[in-house]
This record gives sequence, structure tokens and C-alpha cells, in this order.
Amino acid sequence: MTTAIVWFRQDLRLKDNPALYHATKKFEAIIPLYILDEDHDWATGRAQQWWLHQSLIALQNSFDRLNLKLILRKGDSFKILQELTEKNIAAVYWNRCYEPHFIKRDKEIKHQLKLNGIEIESFNSHLIHEPWEITNLQGNYYKVFTPFWRAWCKKSKDISILPSPSKNIHGKKIKSDLLENWKLLPTHPNWAIGLDQTWKPGEKSALDHLKYFISKKLENYSKKRDYPSDNSTSLLSPFLHFGEISPRQIFTAIQQTEIMHPRISTQCEHFLKELVWREFSYHLLYYFPDLPHQNFKKEFNKMSWITDKKNAVRVAKR
Repeated sequence: MTTAIVWFRQDLRLKDNPALYHATKKFEAIIPLYILDEDHDWATGRAQQWWLHQSLIALQNSFDRLNLKLILRKGDSFKILQELTEKNIAAVYWNRCYEPHFIKRDKEIKHQLKLNGIEIESFNSHLIHEPWEITNLQGNYYKVFTPFWRAWCKKSKDISILPSPSKNIHGKKIKSDLLENWKLLPTHPNWAIGLDQTWKPGEKSALDHLKYFISKKLENYSKKRDYPSDNSTSLLSPFLHFGEISPRQIFTAIQQTEIMHPRISTQCEHFLKELVWREFSYHLLYYFPDLPHQNFKKEFNKMSWITDKKNAVRVAKR
């Protein structure tokens, strides 16, 4: 029986998950795998850890309906993948990440596993269009949002959604960590009570938020989004971050809404621009990997700063 690992990262969902979809089409057995690897500069914060814990539970519940077990491992991603692929595994499929450290790590893992005879396939799941797909007439990247937005719209005519896998998927018995042993939840004190009362991570909750936003908030989005007291934003950001919903799902839902309700087309465009700002940010990060540490424009390097070490604040001198 041919078996593939589907390595989950920022794509904690079943629907519109290219790596999962294509792996289930090609291989007889699937091993869903999540690795908690924090050997990088952007380790998850405590609130993110709380969300991750809940999201992994929700993902396992989804896999229960397919009679599959989500395998959890903690440690170095390459070492864990190398160990698992020694157990008669034919391939590793994953969806791409675009942060600089992940790009570097994934290239190294891909190279080493291929040397071991493992088939590697990666897919776009986290964006609608990948950074290198949106270019100007000279074939260069954009540095300004408005022309990026125009080019992005021209390329976004036919966006499709991949279905969730069917129920006839075989799994494979692999040792897994216990989620509780990762100690992602706060205990003493439990400061996450407010999070528990406000948020419910997971794929189903993400889709529920999208539907509620479209039916109750979208109509007045452009005006009310600027007033925090109105609670008129989509609240989809954390779901997008963990990949519990894809940007393609959001785009197609807004697109269909605009077709059915042309009177709110302006509101739909306002919201889609916010979604595309997210894409533009990844676009810039891809071409400027030092962006988290360096100024986008070098002239800002000359700006003088006053550093308040006591309160961890930096302000520009005027």
C-alpha cells in the first residue's frame, strides 16, 4: 500500500487543502502530520499556543469522520520527517509557507528527502496568488499596493475551491505525541478564560464567521470597520493565520455575494482590498526577506530613535 505524509503547517483544515487533496488522489494511505517546531525566530506566542491547541483538536475531530488519526510530533522538522519516511513512506506533501526562515528550511528538507528517494510535492494554500505570479509589464514585482491590486484583480477571474477528501481514506499506525503534553494551554493562572468565551478555533467556526460577516456586517463594512465599538470587521484574521479557512474560500464567497447582491458591490470591493493587502504583505516579504528587521526604504535608516528600555518603547525623534 503506497503511503504519503501530509505535513500540516498553516493549513489546519480539510476543505480547499491542496496538499491533502492531491495526496488522497494519488496514494492509498495518508498520514496527517503536525510538527511543533519552534527552532526559529518567530516562535508562537502564548495566545497563539492556546489557539493552536484548540485548532488541532478541531482538526482531529474532522479527521475522526474520515477514520484518520492526526499524528503530533514535537522537535526538529527534518529529523522527524527523516525518521518517519524510513517506515515505507513514498512521499511527503505540504502546502508552502512564505516567511523567510520557513522558505530556507523547506528547501533544505526538500533537497535532503529527495536524496533519500522520497517524492516531495508542495502547493499553494495560504495565498490566492503566490508572490512570483503577480508582476508588472516588465516582469518585476510591485512595491506599491494600487498597481498590485489592479494586476491581482485581472488575474483573479477563475478561482476554484477543492473539496474535502472522501471517507474512503486509509491511514497507518504511527506513534503520536499527546497534545496535552505540549502544555500549550495556560494554567497558573489561566488567563485564557476570555479567549474561551470569545473564540472557537477550527475550520467550522471559520466558515461560520465568514457566513455571519457576509449576512450581518458586509453591507456597511466600509464605514463601520473604522469604529471599534461597532464590531463590524470579519474577525477572520486568526482563522486565516492558522489556515482554518483559505483566502480562496473567502474570495469566492464575497464574489458570489457581489453577483447576488450588486447593490453592495462597493462594500465587497472594500473588503476584498483588505484581503489583498494580506497578499501584498506576503509579496513584499518574499522579495524583501529582511523586512522584519530592516526598513523597506533605506532613507528611513537615517532616522534617529529614542529607546526607552524600561518600557520597551522606541519612538522617532521629531
